[in-house]
Amino acid sequence: MNKKIVSVLAALVLMGGCKTVPASDETVWIRTDGHPLSDDPTYYQTKFEIDRVVCVSEVRKSAAGASQGQLQGLGGAIDPLRHQDARGKAILDLMKQCMAGKGYVLVPKSSSEAVSAAYRKQRAKP
Repeated sequence: MNKKIVSVLAALVLMGGCKTVPASDETVWIRTDGHPLSDDPTYYQTKFEIDRVVCVSEVRKSAAGASQGQLQGLGGAIDPLRHQDARGKAILDLMKQCMAGKGYVLVPKSSSEAVSAAYRKQRAKP
């Protein structure tokens, strides 16, 4: 794993401490290069949609036999609090893994700006 990504993730863990995500806080995908999807909507939003569709397809293939309820939400901002059973968590982990490989991370919406800023700051370092 890239040292910069590990550094940013370590900083996020330290920033978050033992704080849990409130049930009302939805999650969103952000780019690990720090670029908001709104920077260049034509490029970034289109790329995100393609990456998301590819990952959803891969997860659906991997999760053959999962209930429809467990697969629901894969297309949007997945809320891990809705996937409390082991199979649901495994499906969410597959989606996170696939999206991470494409340069995204799932974070609480309330901290998405701070996390993006941390990624931008890390990217700016030589």
